[in-house]
Amino acid sequence: MARPLATLFLAGGIALTALPMLAADPRSEPKTVQAQKELLAARSKELSRKLHRPIAARSGAAGVVRKNQIRRQQREIQTLIERLEAGESVAPGEVERLLQSP
Repeated sequence: MARPLATLFLAGGIALTALPMLAADPRSEPKTVQAQKELLAARSKELSRKLHRPIAARSGAAGVVRKNQIRRQQREIQTLIERLEAGESVAPGEVERLLQSP
């Protein structure tokens, strides 16, 4: 009787020790599709505000290039949102890349 009881306590101790390692990191990527869509929509709005800054802030060739980059990012975000809504699998790295792009 003593041996199975000791084994049970040992197994429980190991499980409790490993529990923090198994817990999800609260700073990790959003796990739900809805959370991902909300973050992507917020990023798209942020890009839209950048796109509509005064002309003086983005004049010249550099301004045109930056404007095109913003539009490309917005298209990528919209495509990703559509894929999420369609139930397609989206790698967390894709979402993270678009959220952190300049």
